[in-house]
Amino acid sequence: MKNVTAEMRPKSLPVPQSNTPHAVIEIPTPSHLIIVGANGAGKSRFAASIEASLRNRGQTVLRISAQRAVSIPTETRLRALDDAIREVVSGNSYLIEQGGGFGRANRTDQEQNLGRVLSDFEAVLGLLFARTAKVYKDHYRDGGEKRVTPIQRLSSSWTSLLPERELIFNEEKMSIDVMVKASGAQFHTSRMSDGERTVLYLLSQCLSAEVGSVIIIDEPELHIHRSVVNALFSNLQLDRPDCLFVYITHDLEFAAGQSNATKIWLKSFLNNSWDWTLVPEDEALPERLLLEVLGARKPVLFVEGGTSSDDRKVYDILFPKMNVIPCGSCDQVIKAVGVLRQNGSLTHMTAFGLVDRDFRSDAEINNLSQKGVYTLQVAEVESLFVVEEVIDILSSEFSSGSDRKVKAKENIVTTFIEQISRQVADGATFSIRSQLDGIGRPSSDGKNDFEHNFTQHIASIDPGKIYEETQNRFFAARESRKIRDILKVFNMKKLRFKVGTALGVQPDVYLEKTMSMLQDSKSNLMRKTFEKYMPTELSEFMGV
Repeated sequence: MKNVTAEMRPKSLPVPQSNTPHAVIEIPTPSHLIIVGANGAGKSRFAASIEASLRNRGQTVLRISAQRAVSIPTETRLRALDDAIREVVSGNSYLIEQGGGFGRANRTDQEQNLGRVLSDFEAVLGLLFARTAKVYKDHYRDGGEKRVTPIQRLSSSWTSLLPERELIFNEEKMSIDVMVKASGAQFHTSRMSDGERTVLYLLSQCLSAEVGSVIIIDEPELHIHRSVVNALFSNLQLDRPDCLFVYITHDLEFAAGQSNATKIWLKSFLNNSWDWTLVPEDEALPERLLLEVLGARKPVLFVEGGTSSDDRKVYDILFPKMNVIPCGSCDQVIKAVGVLRQNGSLTHMTAFGLVDRDFRSDAEINNLSQKGVYTLQVAEVESLFVVEEVIDILSSEFSSGSDRKVKAKENIVTTFIEQISRQVADGATFSIRSQLDGIGRPSSDGKNDFEHNFTQHIASIDPGKIYEETQNRFFAARESRKIRDILKVFNMKKLRFKVGTALGVQPDVYLEKTMSMLQDSKSNLMRKTFEKYMPTELSEFMGV
């Protein structure tokens, strides 16, 4: 490859027109293309259609199947460059069942090859060595310019990704060994892990591809550790600026990690046509969330926490008619709902938010509800595990006895009273921070307007009044001594540990029993109890 540049890369791609059988449209691809969609959405067939259109116009295409065998031969036979290219581009690269064993199918048999195993590592290595030999020949025999060989480029890319292992090339045997730098141990690459062999295979394929190729890679993340996968393809895109990469994936993390790429969300394949949309660019919503939203077939419920948080586990059970998407903090939930509801290209999506009540006043809760963001009827999701009805249920399950049950409930009241001063201060601080976050943009730009706007907003915040209002809410709960009133304002995530101990069980046992009963499809007792504390605005999405 000599002086390859991005100018050699195709600047657009023919793709099947959405919801229109047998029609093709051209979409610009200033960078690369990522086709994202759930399993069964027809991604591979969509890419095969692109490949067929490209081949019909004479474009060189290299397609790397998701079903790929990455067994490495101990030695590779020497090939003439033209023969090596022909074997990779159109050779018998696919394994097929034949006469009780395995035969091979031609690479150009595109439609039938979708479900077959691609097995061409030996041919790819042959091409890699043939291209390297061509560089040596041009330089040493014909006095041509000295250039970096494909093998040297492969070695450099490998080292940047997996620096603890070095590739050792034997150009006489046309084989590759690997050396562990820490110990000096050396062995053939066939003994590497699946992930390492996959990295070597993809590097070899892409670095030996024809100049100006479109390289289609199905499930690029397969067998590769997440810490390596995005760096691998970033390196390849830098090494092959002349090639246009098309990635087919259902991995949202991979898709979101490929910045500046054109992204297609593929919804479904039916009656010889695909339903798809271009992923809109929206800096206000993290791209991973946007991709997950596009894949939702049900109304979306944004919640706090991460993928393994209590919020996600509980709400997945309580709201089976919704696609529950965790997005971190309450601020991110509020932002996500706002962006989705205001984005004209996503108006077909129904989005809601559900956040902890925390220290919010009724006025703050009403304000959020106007935006489609609702709150629990307890302070936080962890409080659901210690509402009075749950304590009654678990006391019976654990045969704790009435004395222990009474003690568990009293622990909630006494712990609340002990911490009320700190809770009031935290609650007032929470409210002040919320009001500070509400500072608006001045009516015009400039220092004076900014200072005036800021001063007015700060003057509107009355910390004494906020403290008193917060204190009144907490004191009212203390006076009632009702657990429901207390849990509405009391923020203490570890309260369930105290309750479990009072009932005579370990905290993890208490939590596991609650969750197992919540998931019990035969008995809906625990689920019905949790549902009582959900916002009524979301009641239509609860139940099975």
